[in-house]
Amino acid sequence: MSQLQKKWNAWLLFVGVLIIIFVIVILVITLVKNNDGDSSDLDQQSDLSESANAQNDIFRTSYPHEFESWSMNEETSFVPMHRVEGLLDERPQLVVLWAQYAFDSRQNSLNKKAEDEEDVDIDNIHGASYNGELSEVGTEIVSAIGCADCHEPETMKLRAAQPALREAWQRKGKDLSTASQQEMRSLVCGQCHTEYYFSIGEDPENSENESYLLFPQENELTCEAAEAYYDSIGYYDFIHPLSQTPIIRAQHPGFEIASQGIHARRDVACADCHMPKVKSGNTTYTDHHIISPLADMNRTCKNCHDEAPEVLIADVKANQEKCLEVRNRAEQELAKAHFEAKFIIDNGASSEQMKPIQDLLRRSQWRWDYATASQGATFHAPQEVTRLLTHSLDYAQQARLKIAVIAARQGFSNIPVPDFSTKEKALQAVGIEEPKPMKINQES
Repeated sequence: MSQLQKKWNAWLLFVGVLIIIFVIVILVITLVKNNDGDSSDLDQQSDLSESANAQNDIFRTSYPHEFESWSMNEETSFVPMHRVEGLLDERPQLVVLWAQYAFDSRQNSLNKKAEDEEDVDIDNIHGASYNGELSEVGTEIVSAIGCADCHEPETMKLRAAQPALREAWQRKGKDLSTASQQEMRSLVCGQCHTEYYFSIGEDPENSENESYLLFPQENELTCEAAEAYYDSIGYYDFIHPLSQTPIIRAQHPGFEIASQGIHARRDVACADCHMPKVKSGNTTYTDHHIISPLADMNRTCKNCHDEAPEVLIADVKANQEKCLEVRNRAEQELAKAHFEAKFIIDNGASSEQMKPIQDLLRRSQWRWDYATASQGATFHAPQEVTRLLTHSLDYAQQARLKIAVIAARQGFSNIPVPDFSTKEKALQAVGIEEPKPMKINQES
């Protein structure tokens, strides 16, 4: 065989190998797409428009997997480790801490701001497209949370429909539309699971001066940053009837608490754990049955962690127990401080004497409430929760020391604190009737 023929054979062999490799690559890509579920309901272009809004049934045909899993949210069989049905029975000190606070501002308002906030933009909170009083339209609301609250109806691209979140970013000089896909997988949750308040007359386009939803996110997503914001505008939710302290009531700062945890620092989004990817045939879709990741750890935690589920559960439980230990101490000290503050007020303590004590009580109760007012706080950021509760305990003890000094000047060596060891005793001590049933979002 001549040298020329050998060269041609070598070139033919080389080209043949390249062709074979190319064919194999194409086959692998095709198999991965078909078998590993690269296709998704959300890959298709929707023929739905913005008018779909919160009417989730409209999305059923185009997005069957997502709709079916979303429909499962009515199923609530999974029970967290520390869910309590009779919260006030188990923790009667809450009667003291929330004494006479009006959860319904139309029942027993303790704050002029609450009295002014009879009308709320329900669409801002529930995605129900109505501006008015919830009592007027409760039976007519289509869906509590609509697909369009988190997705653009025409493209299904993630979006935060909540104006308050977009405006909070704008006040920080940032554009929400520049957020990454991974950021949006948390922000669509954070537009509701967040600290908020209603302010009067702060909507520049609202000529009727109605209440307006705002997020206090001017600076960092921390407890102290929100407190500084509220302090700067003199905001409070109610005046505590015992200590006369202007109290800020934390709503449910789940997004803020989670942002301080290890998962957020590792760029893990809310949806990674609460809405994992699911494979159905040749389709992979995002599970919209939003429950605790501990309900099925093989789909969630095990995607990143090598430890056995029982080991991970033990770690979660240990973190929670440590947080709850500090929480219980902080609640007891704070409740006693409110009673003791009332005692020295009743015995002539001046407003000048009470001001530093009330400042401490406000800071103590804000940190306690902020740390415990959202679900899963002790899972999302146990170190941050412990830090806040420790500071709450410290502020409460500082307040009690100052109270003791004033009481001594008034001629009292001991301050009597009524028994609040049961709900009934706490109600009697505070001087209020049996409260109406209310849903309290406290797990940690």
